[in-house]
Amino acid sequence: MTPTRPHHRLRLLAVAGGTTAALLAATSPASAAETTAKATGTTTIKLSTALSNAMKKGKVQLKGVSPAKRGDTAVKLPLKSATVDMEAGSGTLNHSGALKFTRRGRSITLKAFRLAITPSASTVSVTIGSSSVRAFNVDASAVKIKQTSKKVTLSDLKVTLTPIGASRLNRALKIQRFKSGMSLGVGSASVNTPGGTGTGGASGSATVLSSGTTTLSLTPEAKAGLVAGGATLSTIAPATGSGSGPYAFPITGGALDGSKAFAGTTTLSGSLVLTAQGQSVTFVDPIVDLANSVVTAVVNGNRVELFSLDLSTIRNVAYEGQLVLDGIVVKRAKSGPLSDPNGTPSGVIGTLRIDAKTK
Repeated sequence: MTPTRPHHRLRLLAVAGGTTAALLAATSPASAAETTAKATGTTTIKLSTALSNAMKKGKVQLKGVSPAKRGDTAVKLPLKSATVDMEAGSGTLNHSGALKFTRRGRSITLKAFRLAITPSASTVSVTIGSSSVRAFNVDASAVKIKQTSKKVTLSDLKVTLTPIGASRLNRALKIQRFKSGMSLGVGSASVNTPGGTGTGGASGSATVLSSGTTTLSLTPEAKAGLVAGGATLSTIAPATGSGSGPYAFPITGGALDGSKAFAGTTTLSGSLVLTAQGQSVTFVDPIVDLANSVVTAVVNGNRVELFSLDLSTIRNVAYEGQLVLDGIVVKRAKSGPLSDPNGTPSGVIGTLRIDAKTK
């Protein structure tokens, strides 16, 4: 049975609070799991004093192998592709070019730099000869992430030699200057989004969405509120998810304009069903309206406001054929079945993630 006025019975999502998830230490898109995409950009490592002193005392020379470059104080490695799982906060940055260390006719070349980021540990592996070596550890605990419509920048990545990295350098160069834990330097990565390079991004013109998934994840407080109120959330196919979620809705279309902070709409299929005290209300065919910061859905033949959105923490990553918008804060609506009695959005319910394939 669907009540005519579910306002008083179905306010169980009102139990909310806290803040949204921390900014992700990753810079490229993901679909359901991992996605590899071409990317442009550069990783720069400002060389440490410890490394410079060790090379000077050991008469070691370091140069970049094109397209990598060695400057007076830093090395630059061009980015060629990226793989990341944004939900897990993990991924990789793959680079072209190489770094070559030489000493008294001996040399060792480190190529195929691969920065792997995980929530617990981050490393840089390189290819030496025909073998892959985890040459460096990366401390990303203090990483700073800045995002604009044109690029994503990670900074304060502290890079140190691993035991095997130091050993391979020392052995190849017949030297004992390189030590495990020695600082290579502080790294930063700048990844261009298509909006910055003019290759199909969401900035500057409307980006048409063709398919993908929009996912609603509840806060722990909202989940507890459902349980405390004896309420349940479920979905009707082709949407998926039940219990405490998350709840996934297939993207059927829409268009977003990156030049206007992603103003536009994302149309979804499937339904969300909220049941409490023996009564239920079904929200059909949701639409994410970023222009007006709301999610609407059809109830009893009428389109109503389902949630209010806070876009102040939105994160966006766009690559060829892929657009991900994450960190969209979901709150109670200003009006409609789940609205706040005062007519203002309040109470953080969860977060919304749009993971779309673009035309």
